[in-house]
Amino acid sequence: MAAKGSFSAGVTSAEIVPANEYREQLVIQLRTGTSVSLAFGTAAVLSKGYQLMSAGSVCVIDGALAGEAVYAISAAPFTGGYQEALGIRSEF
Repeated sequence: MAAKGSFSAGVTSAEIVPANEYREQLVIQLRTGTSVSLAFGTAAVLSKGYQLMSAGSVCVIDGALAGEAVYAISAAPFTGGYQEALGIRSEF
């Protein structure tokens, strides 16, 4: 099962993808904007963490990190989208 979403944010750290403990993979794409900083499970800080440098940039996250909430910040407003792959996590 997969879910899609879109987001917009700007000059303050904002949650762009909510946490989901069942998410196994997350793909984030920047549609507009430049130099967007991403953080997982904590507030984003400009020019720190994962960077999406230009429109069309993509970040693919697998495993436990993919289930964290994603926060983003930039020096100017931006938009993007995401798609997630959901599964059932096992303790085995």
